[in-house]
Amino acid sequence: MCHLQNPSQVRQTTGFGELTLTLDHEITTGVALVHFGWHSQFSLVASLLDVLISITLGVSALPVNIIIGVIVVLGLGTAAG
Repeated sequence: MCHLQNPSQVRQTTGFGELTLTLDHEITTGVALVHFGWHSQFSLVASLLDVLISITLGVSALPVNIIIGVIVVLGLGTAAG
């Protein structure tokens, strides 16, 4: 159940009985668009670092490539959401 107090705030009640919590949320728009440039630059730097590690270590860098790729994809997915 949500109650709008003004256009920029939302109060949400969750739970039941003794476990009821009331949460206040600020509504922000366009924040992801402002920070998306930083995430794309981080993705580019991480990709270049990944290529550098691959060239330096060769085939033995495959687990490192997979780990860096997963971290970048999870980071971008979290930022977009």
